[in-house]
Amino acid sequence: MNNGCGPARSPLIIDQPEDHLDNSYIFHTVVPSLKKVKTGRQMIFATHNPNIPVNGEAENNLVLTADGCRGRVALQGDLNNRQVKDALNWLRQWQWPGTEAPGASITLKASVPGVTG
Repeated sequence: MNNGCGPARSPLIIDQPEDHLDNSYIFHTVVPSLKKVKTGRQMIFATHNPNIPVNGEAENNLVLTADGCRGRVALQGDLNNRQVKDALNWLRQWQWPGTEAPGASITLKASVPGVTG
């Protein structure tokens, strides 16, 4: 997945891919490609879509919160960290109640259970 923007070993930074790509395309095409590339390249995503880190098996997740003036890291860890996994699963269920399928993107809210602003 070399897009010509730099050497394949340099970090790949992607800001909110859900803003410009259909979620089904992200789920079925982008995430599988990223899983192959991540073994040899650092990737940094800023996303409101919990399916990207969950289905992409992200190794380090930063769950952010804000109080209206400032943002901060509320939780950090991999998907084995129960609090991180619970926050991402809560967002996915809030985003698509009753389903694990991909859907529309959301904005991370400060009201994630167990996460304080």
